[in-house]
Amino acid sequence: MITKDGYLDLFGLRVIGPNLLETSFLNSSLYSSAQFDSGNDGWTRYRGEGLLDNGQECLFTLFLYDGILKTVSWQPKWQGAPASWKDWTEEKQLKVNELNNQLLAQVLGPPPYDYEWGRISASYDPRSGSSDIYVVYY
Repeated sequence: MITKDGYLDLFGLRVIGPNLLETSFLNSSLYSSAQFDSGNDGWTRYRGEGLLDNGQECLFTLFLYDGILKTVSWQPKWQGAPASWKDWTEEKQLKVNELNNQLLAQVLGPPPYDYEWGRISASYDPRSGSSDIYVVYY
């Protein structure tokens, strides 16, 4: 689960967080649940699946610049959420965004979620058609 100190704990591991180095991620057991997605102009991206400490599955994407974690995008897998474009609707994605915001409020308290190390937010992006939780590290 996400913590107020900026860590996304998956499989009971505290790996994803402020100042994570790409080499540390690659040497962690969490790397086995991820794959390299792309890299250019100093940026690299890894996608994976994990298990939150409440037992809920989630998808995550790590965005690193010059080998340092800058952003994490993650999506809890909610029951009834669209599993493909075939059953996607904007209404369903807005519901996912609502559930994401409820999860943040339950774990972190009321917004805003601005911290010395970075910011946490949940949003729906109509261009991509997805609802994600973002952790941006300063």
